[in-house]
Amino acid sequence: MSKSDSDIFVLINPNAGIERSKKFIRNLQNDYPEIDFYVSKNFSDALDVLHKKADSFTYCIVAGGDGTINQLLPFFVKNVHKVLCVYPSGSGNGFALETGFKKDFAILIEDIIKGQTRKMDVCVADGIYAVNMTGIGLDGYVADLFQHQQKRGLWKYIVLTTRALFSFIPFKAKVHVNNQTFEDTYLGIVLANVRQFGNHAYIAPMANPFDGFVELVLVKKIPFYKLPEFLYRLFNKKLRSNEYLQYISTSGMVRIETGYTFGHRDGEPFHVDQSLSCKVIPEAITILKTRYLR
Repeated sequence: MSKSDSDIFVLINPNAGIERSKKFIRNLQNDYPEIDFYVSKNFSDALDVLHKKADSFTYCIVAGGDGTINQLLPFFVKNVHKVLCVYPSGSGNGFALETGFKKDFAILIEDIIKGQTRKMDVCVADGIYAVNMTGIGLDGYVADLFQHQQKRGLWKYIVLTTRALFSFIPFKAKVHVNNQTFEDTYLGIVLANVRQFGNHAYIAPMANPFDGFVELVLVKKIPFYKLPEFLYRLFNKKLRSNEYLQYISTSGMVRIETGYTFGHRDGEPFHVDQSLSCKVIPEAITILKTRYLR
């Protein structure tokens, strides 16, 4: 390795794919004993460790999923000279899929040695960061259901989403963006920094986390007979504006007023209190430019 040992630090969330994490730790100890790593107890502990060790590394490999990355964003926004790298071990891994991080640690180390990086946009909603998605409505409701599942993964996500599509009651909302106001009844409102929720579910195929814009997606109630087509397009990057979907690109503030309460940031559920204000922050964090980054 051409990087010094102190250049790389691995932070492991043992709860993101528990069995995979155990195997990863064993391989790390056996194959890369020179690399410093830490197994976090919780998200607060992980942030504390990053701040304490900040002077001893340049490249931080986060072994976890989208939720882990989301919780650690404050550190990387504050320390933009630190390079975020990911060994994906979550359920959806939307961030890793969009930025080219694979489950191959040897290749990840090779890319770190090359040392190429890129600045990436992040969104902030009511003071809380999100790197993939911020959503209100159906996706927030599914995120809340998903959080309480013992077994996760693509099929569980599909089952929960399909059930929710048939039972979810649309909500009223008023959306202010680009000096316009949209008021209607929605199935979901999504602010997409990247193309997908995770698991290759591409809600905003045109989103680009390096362009200084966020894609606002307004989703109205979809008739039952249209759901198979919607799901096909969702998983094949073919969703476009139509009578049920509206896409709006913006670099400005988006304000959503609603009485609906279920929301999520990068798959992590949260409670919406009457309104939500969101804005993209261009080039907010630095990520490793992997060989697979599109």
